[in-house]
Amino acid sequence: MILRQDLRQQAAVIFDFDGTVALGHGPVRAYADAIPAERLANSAAFAEQVEMALAELDDLTSDYRDGYHAVAELATAQGITPEALSQAYIASRRLLGTDKAPVHMPRKLPKLLHAISEHAWVVLATNAPDDGIEALLTTWNIRQYFDQLSFNSRKPAGMTQVIEGLGARRILAIGDIAENDLDPAAELGAQTLLVTPHHTLDDAAADIIAWAHQGK
Repeated sequence: MILRQDLRQQAAVIFDFDGTVALGHGPVRAYADAIPAERLANSAAFAEQVEMALAELDDLTSDYRDGYHAVAELATAQGITPEALSQAYIASRRLLGTDKAPVHMPRKLPKLLHAISEHAWVVLATNAPDDGIEALLTTWNIRQYFDQLSFNSRKPAGMTQVIEGLGARRILAIGDIAENDLDPAAELGAQTLLVTPHHTLDDAAADIIAWAHQGK
């Protein structure tokens, strides 16, 4: 019988959270809504710009890294300070998974995690704070599949620390932002998988399971 800690040395799969495990623009819209409208130069224009940016992200035609980047840049252009952005972000994360910041998981995620958990150490590494994330994983009945949760990971640099702390011979890093989730992992020899609105974990599930089973 292989112990979990022994398995950690063999293979590990690292999942990002927002845009990978948790899908939907609810948290980003909550972030935008948390910015005081009276501080914006033109709140109506800001709301329209945010929705346009989200649509472009869905179409893979945006220059923004993700929705949070889009909101921050658009708000900054309207005179919002970094301090106000930080406060809005913190406030929005506290709403994660509620009606004001709804998200959903990929349909195949529970079966995917179950299938790989016997063959790989399963990690969640996110730049987000822990507000609501572990509770949401529990609500979705998938918390038990994650051996390790890393919050405030400070990727991309922090991704190196996560990987080096694992010591696994084989690593697969999965995320929606290449420069944060994948590039640092690839530099350390890990395999990587980019997910997008057009190629989610549901689409990649069979390949991820096959990768995990290679070490049997």
